[in-house]
Amino acid sequence: MPKTSAANIVLPYLAFASLLALLCLRLYAAFETTPIRTPWDDDHLRAAAREHAQAQTAVTAISHLVLPWTPPVFEGRLNGYDAWLVAGLKAGRWVGSPDVELSFQLANTLLLLVQTLMVLLFARWATRDWSIAATFAFLHMSAPIVFGMSRWIFTENPVLVAGPTLSFLGAWLLATPGPAGSQVRAVHILRAGLVAWGMALCCSAREYAAPTFMVMVGAVLLGLLVRKRWREAEATVLVTTAFVIPWYPSLLEALQATLKKGGESAYFHTMAEWIPHVSFYTVGPSLTFVLAALLAVVVYQGARRAIERLSDPRTTPGELLRSQLSGLRLAGWAHWALMGFYVAGILWTRNRVTRPAIMPMFAALGIVLIGFRAHPLRRRWLRDARIKWVAVGLVSLSWCVLLWQLLVAFDGGKTYAHAGFRLEYFNYPLHLRKLDGPNDNYVCYDPCPYDRR
Repeated sequence: MPKTSAANIVLPYLAFASLLALLCLRLYAAFETTPIRTPWDDDHLRAAAREHAQAQTAVTAISHLVLPWTPPVFEGRLNGYDAWLVAGLKAGRWVGSPDVELSFQLANTLLLLVQTLMVLLFARWATRDWSIAATFAFLHMSAPIVFGMSRWIFTENPVLVAGPTLSFLGAWLLATPGPAGSQVRAVHILRAGLVAWGMALCCSAREYAAPTFMVMVGAVLLGLLVRKRWREAEATVLVTTAFVIPWYPSLLEALQATLKKGGESAYFHTMAEWIPHVSFYTVGPSLTFVLAALLAVVVYQGARRAIERLSDPRTTPGELLRSQLSGLRLAGWAHWALMGFYVAGILWTRNRVTRPAIMPMFAALGIVLIGFRAHPLRRRWLRDARIKWVAVGLVSLSWCVLLWQLLVAFDGGKTYAHAGFRLEYFNYPLHLRKLDGPNDNYVCYDPCPYDRR
């Protein structure tokens, strides 16, 4: 019997236990700590959700989560998040809970669970290794922008669900073999329709997530057509169109406001300031290292294969193009296109805050995981005990960073404030200072409380 490495024993227990512990920590934050409140977006979102909950029936609230609808545009932002807040309020009233804020926080916790589950399933499908999949899921869940944002009432929460969902469902369908010849069965059409429905549910997230929705749906359609999977393509078009028609007017309105804000320089920060801050306080050092290192491997190996194929005289341009426009290769190219688009947007915008890093983070995750699924050699690397020990180290590092931000940073929360024009610290401490009356709040301009440390 081959000897089992200690890393193969330690990593599964550590990764899954870490996921469970982090969920417990999130529930503790929902029930026992004071959530951040500002007089800005989050306060307005709370008020709008309470107003809409009064006007909507429970059936309407549920339908906005699962059926086509026209999401509201809130202060220039596409606000599909409102449906989750309203549903949370309805559920709270149904169980007899008078705590409105707790209803909001539990809705956010559910969104956090959904996105973590999607990353877990995506990584398991890609690597065929549950311990590595749980590691990816934990690094995602513990990322400052993910765990921190789940405690904010912000429209980015459904964006964090949309990213891995669109990548996984699109890649999964493209990689799934179609029916042989003309033997199309109802199960194939139903499968394509359900995938399209799952992707379409993500369209009402923020307007800056719309390119990911459109590119991934387009990639799925192109891949199905190249493989002559006509019936599946028809099902995808029908389901997607049903969602796009009522969504499109709201999207155009939000995009106009977003492009206008992109030229404002009140929130401008140089890339020399933005990249280090995002690496530590938004994506987190562990996930940043994993994505950067694996992207470098993907680029290196992809360049070698491209040179080999182009130098082979037997490869015709038609064969090369067809191979790149089918299956997982097409999904990979779609993610590279998204990466280029979002990075270009970050370089162009004058409104350079930290949240635009969310979509490149998911594009990179998609490239990495699709690469594992497409190339068995990379999956074999994961069996190496040294890789498992690296994963153990990354999980441990992520815990250290997370606990420091939650318990130690900003003098344990005494000096925390959300700065008006600075780069954000969304993963705020668990225990904030008590407010000194109705005119006090957790915001600052210049100077800020933590400047005095």
